[in-house]
Amino acid sequence: MKAFLRIVSINFGVLLAAIVVAELIFGNWLSGPSYGLMNLPRNERRLVDVSQFVPNSSVIRYTRDEYGLRGDYRGDPAKIDVLAIGGSTTDERYITDDETWVAQLQAQFGAHGKPVRIANAAIDGQSSVGHINALTQWLSKIPGLRPRYVIFYVGINDVAVNDTTTTQFDQIVSPSRSRQIRQYITNHSALYNLYRTALGMIQADRAQLLHGRVMRRVARWVPVTERIDPQEMHKTDARLLDAYAARLKVLTELTRRMGAEPIFVTQMRTDYKIEDGKLFTLVMPRRDGTFIAEGSDWSLVRLQLFNETTLTTCAELRLTCIDLATQIDFTEEDFYDAIHTTPIGSKKIATFLYGALSETIRPRD
Repeated sequence: MKAFLRIVSINFGVLLAAIVVAELIFGNWLSGPSYGLMNLPRNERRLVDVSQFVPNSSVIRYTRDEYGLRGDYRGDPAKIDVLAIGGSTTDERYITDDETWVAQLQAQFGAHGKPVRIANAAIDGQSSVGHINALTQWLSKIPGLRPRYVIFYVGINDVAVNDTTTTQFDQIVSPSRSRQIRQYITNHSALYNLYRTALGMIQADRAQLLHGRVMRRVARWVPVTERIDPQEMHKTDARLLDAYAARLKVLTELTRRMGAEPIFVTQMRTDYKIEDGKLFTLVMPRRDGTFIAEGSDWSLVRLQLFNETTLTTCAELRLTCIDLATQIDFTEEDFYDAIHTTPIGSKKIATFLYGALSETIRPRD
């Protein structure tokens, strides 16, 4: 028995030593990019089955590299011309790598003989609060990253921001000590990242329970009878709108510290429509399967106020600002829920932005 335990102990020791050596050689414990306690989606290679809620799609590929960036910029941060920052509408977790609006925008520049490299630095759920944290705690630490432009696709997540709480999506470093320890290990361990990569490549996630789920298939259009007075809402939300404007100014300052110019783009939602001169909103069924008979335009008006604040702040600072929310005619096939685009919708965004920015953004000399 003692001999057996001795053999087990020796083998365990050899295995442990091999793991330590592998981690020291291939991990980031001693060298390479270190992201400490940051909660970032890095080294992700996932196959996701989106057939249940994204029309004409099946299994898509979602990839983020060692820096946490998405997109084909040849792997060298120094070659990035443009950063795209936003929430899930920019990250586009359920759109395959080369069909996001960011990837399609780069493709349109390339098709016109302009080799502009665009990296996607969006994180699901982030508002401008999270964008500020991303610039100061994450993107500023990527070696060689000196983009010339930063596109901020903002507004829709800021509608939910208040001055008393910060969502987990906006926290680059979690306040939870246990989560910090776990994140520190995942940010440095080579074996963990190998396991996560293998798991992501082998298993196709069933994603229909996330994002918009099956909203378009089960929701119903109902008339809007409660109309919100924009002026009254502006008075009520003045403090929140002022705070949002202040955050846009901070983003502008941080962007310019990187040697880049900010470009702000307004956002829209498609769970409202006008038909025969009447406003309708898309609603989900109650738990018992029934629907409310009428709705409110509260969400629509509030987003419009935030978009107006974006435009006003841009005008004040003399920035490039693109009012996408009022200048694209989307259809229902362009979105799989209220705010997230299908590949067709993403292409419309890319085409529109290329037309708006083709004379502003030029390849490096």
